[in-house]
Amino acid sequence: MDFCSGWEYRRASEKRWFEIPILAWEFADELAMIKRDFANAPIWARHLRGEANPMAHAGLHQLSPEMRFLVACCRLRPHVDVLRAAAKQVTSWSEVSRLASHHLIAPLVHLHCVGLGEDVIPGYAAAALSLGRKDAARKSLLQQAQLRQIAEKHLRPRNISYLAFKGLTLGARYYGDPALRQCRDIDLLIDPAHLYDLTADLLGSGYRLRSPYTMRDEDDLRAHCEMNGDVGVFSPLGVLIELHHRLDFTGCQYPVEARQLFERVEPVLLSGDAYPALPTVELFIYICYHNSKHQWSRLLWIADLDAIISHETFDREMVLARAEELGLSRLVRAALFLYEILYSADLGITQPAPDAFARVLVNECLFYLQEESAPPEVVNKVLGAGARGMFELRAKIFVYNWRANTRWANRLCYLLSIARSTYADYRFLPLPRRYHFAYCILRPLRWMLESLGLKRVGVGHSVPP
Repeated sequence: MDFCSGWEYRRASEKRWFEIPILAWEFADELAMIKRDFANAPIWARHLRGEANPMAHAGLHQLSPEMRFLVACCRLRPHVDVLRAAAKQVTSWSEVSRLASHHLIAPLVHLHCVGLGEDVIPGYAAAALSLGRKDAARKSLLQQAQLRQIAEKHLRPRNISYLAFKGLTLGARYYGDPALRQCRDIDLLIDPAHLYDLTADLLGSGYRLRSPYTMRDEDDLRAHCEMNGDVGVFSPLGVLIELHHRLDFTGCQYPVEARQLFERVEPVLLSGDAYPALPTVELFIYICYHNSKHQWSRLLWIADLDAIISHETFDREMVLARAEELGLSRLVRAALFLYEILYSADLGITQPAPDAFARVLVNECLFYLQEESAPPEVVNKVLGAGARGMFELRAKIFVYNWRANTRWANRLCYLLSIARSTYADYRFLPLPRRYHFAYCILRPLRWMLESLGLKRVGVGHSVPP
């Protein structure tokens, strides 16, 4: 395939050069509209003041009977009376099966439904959930085989430090069975010094890079590994593996270096093999950080919360002390409050919200658990929302990160990280490493051109001959 050289821009609607000033005027008008709308209590301003989304539900009772039953099923050891009472309120078992698949908890739901009996759960619903559980088990076995292959053929022979987090090891240690915890991919934390070499090795072994761009040469691949938060590759069997060089790409919200975590790993047995994994304290704080970013919009993440809290290695005081060191105590307390709200009937406790941040988190979780209320980052990624939607999304993410971490040093670090070079900057204009500082100056130009529908042709994008 040929690549176009030089500077050439084109609009999807084939606008010509003399129309670019008109498009710039339209862009300025769009910015003025954003300013007017955001002056009237925008979403990010409400977050900054600690107010809940006015569309968010105020309590668990506002969820549908099917969702309330699924929330009850997210506990590894739920009270049978609570589960049975929730099941009797269900009006559509086909909806239960569909939502269980959507929220990636079909194995857990089937496990609990088996014990309730056919007098509560119709036979056709149990059969549908059983199929979902078998499918999850097959996928888990495939992922376990893939993890073993990567460890034995690519990681251990090269003495590359790594650890597996979330996914398979979380299911094996805290659920007692990796097949009970569905996962879409395999997440590995890799020594940053070996990430490029490992990626090149995997690509040479038949793996495919998950990227909208075509890698033109080694410099492109090296920049992709260094400037992205993670590197995704598909195995020859189609299993997605995400290679991370740190748990938090900014290095500010979860300020722990990979080498520090490698010194604290604990072995987890998976199909007879031991794999390094995060200790319980670090894992719990990380999932609070990760899942809160996505408003806990999957019931699978609620189930993870219960599985870890119920495990013998969980120590609430140690978790809170470690979270205080990292500046994430507000976030962890909010997640614990969410857990107590969801299972107050089981736990027999009613605690007041520790602060406004916790109230926002609980309200948004209950709102976004509904399938028709996809989190804003998903809507923007799938549907697109133009400059206005992306600006609102970036503002929301910024305010969340600002409020989540209470240490001013981490907040300052996060402010500075906004200017960090990204791979999108590199693809817009490839520069030598010593000139990467210029990307923070060029980025507004890139955003403006992208919002106008203009694309740079020839910087890694193949064009038909």
